[in-house]
Amino acid sequence: MLTFTYLYNSLQENKNYPTTSMRCFIFLFTVLFFAGCSTNKKIGSSANSVFLDTVQVIEDRVEKIYKPSEKRVVDLIHTKLDLTFDWSNRYVNGKAELQFVPYFYPINEFSLDAKGMNIHSVELMLSDSNQKLSYDYDSLMIKVFLDKQYSRNDTFDLFIEYTAKTYELEVEGSEAITEDRGLYFVNHDGKEEDKPMQIWTQGETEANSCWFPTIDAPNEKMTQEIYLTVDEKYKTLSNGLLIYSIINGDGTRTDYWKQTLPHSPYLAMIAIGDYTVVKEEWNDIEVSYYVEKEYEKYVDMIFGNTPEMLEFYSNILGVNYPWEKYSQVVVRDFVSGAMENTSATVIIEKIQQTEREYMDGDFEDYIAHELFHQWFGDLVTCESWANLALNESFATYGEYLWYEYKFGLDVAQYKLEDFLYGYLSEARFKKVNLIRYYYDDREDMFDAHSYDKGGRILHMLRNYLEDEAFFEAIKSYLTKHRFQTAEVHDLRIAFEEVSGEDLNWFFDQWFLSAGHPELEVDIKYNEQAQQININVVQLQDLTKAPLFKLPLDVDLYYKDTVMRHSIKIEEKNSEFNLPAYSEPLLVNFDAEKVLLGTKDIFKPIEQWVYQYYNTTYYLDKSEALEYIVDEGTYGVSQSILIKALNDKFWGLRIFAVDEIDISQDSSEVIKNMLVKLAKSDKNSEVRSVAIERLEEYEDTDLIGIFESTIEKDSSYMVIASALQSLTKLSPEKGKAQADILVKKEDNDELNRKIAKIYLKHGDESNNAYLLDIIRDKNTRSRYLIIADYGDFLSKMNDEVIAGSLEVLQDIGTNNKNWLNRYAATQSLTKVLTKYREDEVVANGMLNNKVEEISANKEATDKLKNARENISKIEEIVESIKSNEKDETLVKIYENNVDISDMME
Repeated sequence: MLTFTYLYNSLQENKNYPTTSMRCFIFLFTVLFFAGCSTNKKIGSSANSVFLDTVQVIEDRVEKIYKPSEKRVVDLIHTKLDLTFDWSNRYVNGKAELQFVPYFYPINEFSLDAKGMNIHSVELMLSDSNQKLSYDYDSLMIKVFLDKQYSRNDTFDLFIEYTAKTYELEVEGSEAITEDRGLYFVNHDGKEEDKPMQIWTQGETEANSCWFPTIDAPNEKMTQEIYLTVDEKYKTLSNGLLIYSIINGDGTRTDYWKQTLPHSPYLAMIAIGDYTVVKEEWNDIEVSYYVEKEYEKYVDMIFGNTPEMLEFYSNILGVNYPWEKYSQVVVRDFVSGAMENTSATVIIEKIQQTEREYMDGDFEDYIAHELFHQWFGDLVTCESWANLALNESFATYGEYLWYEYKFGLDVAQYKLEDFLYGYLSEARFKKVNLIRYYYDDREDMFDAHSYDKGGRILHMLRNYLEDEAFFEAIKSYLTKHRFQTAEVHDLRIAFEEVSGEDLNWFFDQWFLSAGHPELEVDIKYNEQAQQININVVQLQDLTKAPLFKLPLDVDLYYKDTVMRHSIKIEEKNSEFNLPAYSEPLLVNFDAEKVLLGTKDIFKPIEQWVYQYYNTTYYLDKSEALEYIVDEGTYGVSQSILIKALNDKFWGLRIFAVDEIDISQDSSEVIKNMLVKLAKSDKNSEVRSVAIERLEEYEDTDLIGIFESTIEKDSSYMVIASALQSLTKLSPEKGKAQADILVKKEDNDELNRKIAKIYLKHGDESNNAYLLDIIRDKNTRSRYLIIADYGDFLSKMNDEVIAGSLEVLQDIGTNNKNWLNRYAATQSLTKVLTKYREDEVVANGMLNNKVEEISANKEATDKLKNARENISKIEEIVESIKSNEKDETLVKIYENNVDISDMME
């Protein structure tokens, strides 16, 4: 599932990816952590204290209780559902036929998960009739009392008639999956003109029991049939194949979907809506895409690589795609990024892109991630949420494998670097086992450990065992546990059986321990001994992380050859002496760049320069550039960065544009290069960052370039950057361009830039637009706009302010993202400050004993108005804070820590 990685990028100003989906959570802790080293008075020792205290709150909160796999009392063999839908009340009327067999011990009673339902009847299905059974129901589980004792040799069938009321549930959520009501109605009454009416489901982790009775655990497997009765205008989708459709003669149609292969209940799904369905085939298997009508012409652009992905994954895994069809459906208002339901993936609406949007960042990683899940998660399922990494780490690594195959190593390594940085960001405050049986909430498992760290661990294992053994072991694992569940030791055994090596050391330190290696590496050449001396120190806290065993490669570069040496770091202090007949031009430590951890490498700057110029792939070159910028002289770093502005790989060009110093560009060499990149680079992100660096010149001669870019560039990202830069140099021209663009374009990237312009330079006429932006949950980095909205409001009249307070109160109280809730309180506080200043001014006027009656009345009225609004806003802010449940935000409120300056 794409949750963590997607949410991370909701924080970013660029591209749409990871996921992964929790990194909003990481962001604030990172902010608070670094605040302890800051001289900023707003964020200093108190913030660091909050960070440490809040981490302790989280650690104290975690239940020290072992979270086992679900106990198997009875085995659910088959589920058959007959569903109709009450759109007005948002109810599901269901009839369920469930087939069971006792798992081992005889039973005469057992329990089913069924959350928030009206249970109308529970019956035992017999050959000639049904027999009513007694049951207890506590709104979460049905305890069924059978007519007799059944043994593991007996099969019995239950019929349950029920009404699922998912919108009457007290739902919970997390940063990963914002709600867990299981089944969702979109625009149920049709009153939202620009939004289609839809129904869709989201089962992971244990929410499918909100819309049908089941055993809602990942270690259960069942086959299924689902009958969906809907208005004839709607298309439906479920797992398996559409066997037939029946027109009922009353404006409705019943679709019958059947899946004959077993999967876990959380993977069951339905989707209903007014879709256009585009179909093709791969190996006689239907491949289909459900999109809104206006995006039909973009289906090939968005999803077109799916058949090739199916072929690639089937070949590299040695296991053919296992299901009866593969569909992808786009839904509105999804509660996460995407979900790998068996044979029917659900994806967030942002994947529906025009050609202009697509050039600024596609969703190829979403598509790859969810498709790889069809093997890892669906075919073989983690037996417990503690083992979630068996699903998510593989799906994350599946992204890398696809990028490596389709787009080449540079692009794939760029993604691999993202995995590392994603994990290291989280590791600043959270270091836990990848496979962990002690956690507070199963939703906590959807983090950078399960996704990013796990993906990098698999990459290390592949490098260690080499490709043939790695993929043969994966094939064995998938084949042996096909349509079953697995735990981490099953994976280890598969690799051991193929490689012939005991791999407990690898799995213990990477899967079953916390933390990562933190290496200090000192490299010197001993001319007399003709040796390269490498000293490696493991600096990680050994009370919280293991002493790692690290097999790595070291490459020695000479003029005409590269010599590889394999080393194994096993001690806290390790020393290696490698033969070297002369001083190498480069010692490339961790030559394959596979290490999951941090490296502080000391070697001559000349070697870093050589590494940039003479190695082949992105990770070598980016590592070199980082060290050159940090450690090299100004002249050396500038000359290398100038070269990197023309690097063949866009990722390195972006790095160079970001890092190059323009403060001493008197000859305008760099300026001219940036202009060229801004105008003609093939990559829209390169053009975008080049334009944003150009604005730093504060040269009005660049206004024409920015205006021309707004008029001619096809990329929304680039236009947005040009609009920002134009506004910095000429606020009037920027505002005028924003007024034009807001009438003819609708793009999130552009809307956010326009909103920022209106926040600073706008007037009352722009307020409605700003309210739309801060209420739109699809606006990325929305908290930044919400926080700054208070500055805008403080310049408005009382009527505009009064009309906006309710919106801020709603966001501060009810928004799912606590950063948005915090931003709302900050915005309200800014308005509060405005009225407090009004109060001071009015008091000053009255204290000066104004003699004019009109002036006196003005001061009195101003004072009264200020005090009324102060009271009102204070009451709103206090209400928001008192109702806050998130422990992080509560701690911030209690300590009165202002992190607004760090939210950019």
